[in-house]
Amino acid sequence: MKLTISMYIVPPLLSLFASLWLAVASALRRGWPGHQNLQLAVLFLFLALLPTAFICHHLIPDETALLTIERGIHFFYVFTPLVYLVAFHSLLGVRRP
Repeated sequence: MKLTISMYIVPPLLSLFASLWLAVASALRRGWPGHQNLQLAVLFLFLALLPTAFICHHLIPDETALLTIERGIHFFYVFTPLVYLVAFHSLLGVRRP
């Protein structure tokens, strides 16, 4: 079976590479407190999950495997808003009374 790759895989690939690069760059960044670097790195890793699902649609022909991958990705992806809130509250210094 010949594997043909569509041009529509390019945007998810660029998004995946950008979010992974930002995760590594924020984890290695100096100057901020260490927990903020880690929170931003986790945020960017969560943002790398969704393009991974779109890339799998182009590369894996088996529908059962795709559904399993999608379920695994979306199991973690629903926690993205919580990770956003924690990271930005920490960056902005928001404290609860």
